[in-house]
Amino acid sequence: MTANSRHYSTYLYLTAIYITFIREDVIIILQLTQLQLSYEQWDDVFGNNNVNEIFNNFLNTYLRCYYSNFTKKVIKSQHNYKHWITTAIKTSCKRKRELLFLCRLSNDPNLKIHYKIYCKLLCKVILTEKKNYVKTESFSTPRIKW
Repeated sequence: MTANSRHYSTYLYLTAIYITFIREDVIIILQLTQLQLSYEQWDDVFGNNNVNEIFNNFLNTYLRCYYSNFTKKVIKSQHNYKHWITTAIKTSCKRKRELLFLCRLSNDPNLKIHYKIYCKLLCKVILTEKKNYVKTESFSTPRIKW
């Protein structure tokens, strides 16, 4: 985390909806957390001889201060799901990415030629799937003409 960062985002994927938890003004909130931790009574943490209880007491105190300062603001956004992407296209894209990494690591010209051919073929497959999806969607939804 740098001093210039103004927010910290965590993305959590839940059933076709992305929820973004934004933690704003991190630097100021960290200073408030440090101040709150300095006012905390640490007798229950250091007054014990059991290491597990000391750790649990410290963690509870720290997390209480952390969660009281870093409140979550929930922003819901729509998942941009493309219905025309099939599992075959997904696996082909994963394979294309693997080939890309292999091409970067090796200097084999045959592998690079195979990668270029694979990319062209995958591009054609994706374009035909998009066209087929648009055709089926245009026939399934009636258009109103004025």
